[in-house]
Amino acid sequence: MSWNRSILAPYLLTISCGSFLINHDVRMRYSQVGMLTSHKSEVIAESWSTNGSHEQMRQSDPSNVMLASSARGAELAVWRITDMLYGQFDRSGFGKQDHAEPLFFDDQSFLSPIKAMAWSPNHECVLATGGGEGDQIIRMYDFKKSNEIQHTIRCNSPITQILWRKTKLRTTR
Repeated sequence: MSWNRSILAPYLLTISCGSFLINHDVRMRYSQVGMLTSHKSEVIAESWSTNGSHEQMRQSDPSNVMLASSARGAELAVWRITDMLYGQFDRSGFGKQDHAEPLFFDDQSFLSPIKAMAWSPNHECVLATGGGEGDQIIRMYDFKKSNEIQHTIRCNSPITQILWRKTKLRTTR
């Protein structure tokens, strides 16, 4: 479960359910407003990008607000909030589905499922991901520059959590 903290949609909650990501507008009675369906296997982590302070959010480009998700099949997907389609679902939970293509989708680079991910609180569009047993690599992306891996850090054990500090990246094992 991940809250979108941007000024564009501070009411948007994303929950994984199998291989789907379901977006909810918590202000609505029937809150399901979108479904993302690009993963082939069960989603195990999701995270909305942060834009720092409310002042930074007001000045931020909406296309820099992103949702990243990983799945058991060693898949990583990243969507821009501006590319997501929203529609009202009926009481049964069925309705308009969000068939937006992810900005980025990779199921080739990782040797095991991505157990940890974190967006930089200081730089828009910078994501760090950490692989589990068998991978043990932190991969850094800057989606403002490109969809390519910008930097890697090899670790001696599986990465289970990634946390950012003001100036450094921290991991736990």
